[in-house]
Amino acid sequence: MIDSKINYKVERKKVKGIRMRINPQNEIVVSARIGIPLYEIDQFVSKNRDWIDKTLLKINARKEKESALKERCSNETLVVETENFIKYWQGIILTSDKFPTRVRFRKMKTRWGVCNIKTGVITINSELNKYPKVCLEYVIVHELSHLVHSAHNKNFWNLVEKHLPNYKQRIKLLSLKSV
Repeated sequence: MIDSKINYKVERKKVKGIRMRINPQNEIVVSARIGIPLYEIDQFVSKNRDWIDKTLLKINARKEKESALKERCSNETLVVETENFIKYWQGIILTSDKFPTRVRFRKMKTRWGVCNIKTGVITINSELNKYPKVCLEYVIVHELSHLVHSAHNKNFWNLVEKHLPNYKQRIKLLSLKSV
């Protein structure tokens, strides 16, 4: 909630009495006639503390809900794009006996993707939803290539480059922001 001292802005306008609103930046804005003294405005704000607290709670709850919805939609798009890239690239990169068994998504601090070559599980960093699709495509090709060559050796990088000749440019795009 709000602390004991309520911070607010005063706008002097041609209005009857005193009016109060909360703007999109969560600032309390009081509109008052020029002749109304500040102590009356303070009293008005203090008397309406419950309204301020309830309104700020509603606004913040709505913003959190909108943020969660936006994140969910963004992640759903990431899932669909990942599935499409895997369907396309696994038929090109992998032999018939090797394929990913499962794809997971999670927020990771130091990696864009991980391939467990024993289980065939590929994990994709959910932060990739904030990058261009070409970055996701690179990560998919990279992780699928691990099912052919487990180590980052010359054969591995040759396979990646064979399918994505511009893979180094895509890595640079991923390097612009830290994980």
